[in-house]
Amino acid sequence: MFSTATFEDLRKSYVDNLQQIIVTLRGRPSELGTIDIAQSLKDIWKDTDKLREAGHRAGSRSSRVVPACFETRCDIVKAELHHQSKMIREGKFHHEFIIAVLEVFTVQIGRLTVAEEDGNQFANEMESRADVMDSGWKMSAPLINEVAEAERSAVYD
Repeated sequence: MFSTATFEDLRKSYVDNLQQIIVTLRGRPSELGTIDIAQSLKDIWKDTDKLREAGHRAGSRSSRVVPACFETRCDIVKAELHHQSKMIREGKFHHEFIIAVLEVFTVQIGRLTVAEEDGNQFANEMESRADVMDSGWKMSAPLINEVAEAERSAVYD
């Protein structure tokens, strides 16, 4: 996925790839085997690592600031990808949850590295997605918490 492109190009490509995986998961989840999903997560993990390094290089040699927390956010994304892969191997995953995680990654990586500017279409799109996700999260968080509590009680009871 990555070559000698600029950090902005790499970031855009990363976000586009995440969006494509999300569309695929939404469109035909029953047709995707766990191997396909696990391979997609592995590919995202590799791309996240490459994007993290590109962000580090861009932040250290240009006047354009890559937020200091960018590398940490990438590390968090990688840790969650590892966790999701483990859940897939154990057969404890839901397509909807993986989609939600990938949507969060899309906004976190896409929005975190774009300055708010009038006329910056990518920044505006990421800001809009962040707003939609925020309102969706507020509505679904109680349900997710209820499911998590039910899973915990099933394990410990």
